[in-house]
Amino acid sequence: MIKLLKFLKGKDLWLTFISFILTILQVVADVVQPFLLFQVLNPNVTLVRVLELGGIMLAAAIFGFICGTISTYTTARVGVRLGSHIRVSAFKHIQSLTFKEIDHFTTPSLITRITNDIMFFQNTLILSLRIVLRSSLLFFGGLVAIFVLGNQINLYWIGFIFLAIVVVLITIISIIFYVAIPYFRKQQKLMDKTNGVMRENLLGVRVVKAFNLQKEQIEKFDAQNSKLTKTSTIAGRWIVSIIPIIFFLVQISTVLIIISIGASKDSVNLHSSAIIASIIQISSLVVLGLILMVTVLINIAYTKASCDRINAIFASKPSIERNQSDNMIETSHVKFNDVSFKYFANEETEYALRNISFEAKPGEMIGIIGPTGSGKTTLVNLITRMYDVTKGQVLISNKDVREINYDSLRNSIGVSPQKSLLFSGTIATNLKYGKEDASEEEMTEACEFAQAMEFINSKDGRFDAIVEQRGTNLSGGQKQRISIARALIKKPKILILDDSTSALDMITEAKVQQAIRKYKNTTIFLIGQRISAISKADKIIVLEKGKMVGYGNHNNLMKNCELYKEIAMSQGGVK
Repeated sequence: MIKLLKFLKGKDLWLTFISFILTILQVVADVVQPFLLFQVLNPNVTLVRVLELGGIMLAAAIFGFICGTISTYTTARVGVRLGSHIRVSAFKHIQSLTFKEIDHFTTPSLITRITNDIMFFQNTLILSLRIVLRSSLLFFGGLVAIFVLGNQINLYWIGFIFLAIVVVLITIISIIFYVAIPYFRKQQKLMDKTNGVMRENLLGVRVVKAFNLQKEQIEKFDAQNSKLTKTSTIAGRWIVSIIPIIFFLVQISTVLIIISIGASKDSVNLHSSAIIASIIQISSLVVLGLILMVTVLINIAYTKASCDRINAIFASKPSIERNQSDNMIETSHVKFNDVSFKYFANEETEYALRNISFEAKPGEMIGIIGPTGSGKTTLVNLITRMYDVTKGQVLISNKDVREINYDSLRNSIGVSPQKSLLFSGTIATNLKYGKEDASEEEMTEACEFAQAMEFINSKDGRFDAIVEQRGTNLSGGQKQRISIARALIKKPKILILDDSTSALDMITEAKVQQAIRKYKNTTIFLIGQRISAISKADKIIVLEKGKMVGYGNHNNLMKNCELYKEIAMSQGGVK
């Protein structure tokens, strides 16, 4: 939690300091009350003095209320602003991570960390900034007040009775927290898994409805939620026992002190009622301090797991550094030299690609085909440097991609991914993800090449037509065409279409391929499941279990590659 306080800067630091001062003044106003009460209950005090003391007590209460109100406002403001700073910083940091780190955390976990976990931290901070100081001052101030009051009436041992009970109480609370904290950590992990089940269901809600899988999904969620509920119940059972224990032990200490006063020589002293009343009021301050302290500790214990998870995001470093060298991409020449790749470095992990070598010259179209899981998308991800090769080299413009300027690499490659992800906004805003300053003429040209203008012209507002989140108000083919246009709009040196025409009919697919061929100096990588989608490519790579089992044009592969021929025959024997 302390690590995250580094985001507390500038004006917020001053507001925190002011809040601390106001909290100290509020506690002073609270602690002074028992001493004033002791004087008010003195049988020898005059009426005028009682009125004076009553006025001081009222003024102290009002002063404490004002200090507390201002302190609460300032801490709330600091907490909310700090939570906002951390949330923005975490989001920015996530944008810098590569696929490898994101795969490690998983998407549901990152969503939970940047929302729930930061919110827990924010709320705990608001609670802690003010209450930690106030509860500590009330608690220790109350103990000191009991010692001072006992010393005034020669019953100094009163304070030691209270102190002994407090030591026992702290020991019990420490044991409870020691047992409960592991359950809080487990609870956060189970929360991630529960969110993962929920996210999977919501993203696939159409499939669930189509196959009438609601019952199975409910059972799956219920099973995961039951694990979360069980762990949360165990953690909560330990924590909720603390407050009753506090009241019980403090009441015992108060009773013991009162009995001790009654049994002492001074029990007949006219001050007895004043002493007892003051001790009871001080006890209430100590109890309040303890309850506030425990409340903060409970929140800190629960938030510690959240803070560890947030810090893990900031501690993760991108496995791929953003190279800022002067090595720019000059041509679209691409070459793989004996490339092997695995997602994790440990020895047990199998290679996703092994010993891949080929060359793509400027203007060539390279088709990539193979069974599911054969490494097609992994191969093109190495060109874009979403991952770095394990062995070998990927060369673009005769330069190792690891040595090429990162911005030059990104700006030179256009990608239409396997899943045509569109963002909420308009057609124009989605196209401008490809080129931020794209003009309407450039958008029109890209959409004509992608065969998207026909349906865009039919929509109200054309490029200003609304696109819902993930493009749910568009058909699969419409989303794919906008995705292709987005990749084309910056006229990239290298174009990657990862099964981006699967939802198009064969006539439209052929028109798209014919159009993109007009980019004479652009090297095109075309991943497809259908032979018809890649048969016109200059060269075709055939992958199976991460190995290249065929390389050549369609006619050569039909003669020399059994897997390619098998795929072709299964699709009607494309010639």
